Amino acid sequence: MTVHHGSKMWAGADWEALTSSAGSYGPDLTPHAILTSEQAAEYLQVSLRTIKKLMSDGQLAYIKVGRSTRLHRDDIDDYLARNRRKRRHGLRAS
Repeated sequence: MTVHHGSKMWAGADWEALTSSAGSYGPDLTPHAILTSEQAAEYLQVSLRTIKKLMSDGQLAYIKVGRSTRLHRDDIDDYLARNRRKRRHGLRAS
């Protein structure tokens, strides 16, 4: 099997070695994965519109590569950690 990824071709054993060590080829390839906006939306289980709003508001770091936008999964995880809410004493979650 030959797979084209960017400008590099992966053939047979090379491709198998790459994908078998990570388990899959997608958003969870590694903890340091680079994601598209669509993959980030899927990872956070939100709409693409929400991802774009978070980026434009400066709440979510992103990288421009030419006309493409990419996000580090580490930055998404940092955003989640910064925005994690703890339950206040006496209030019940609804």
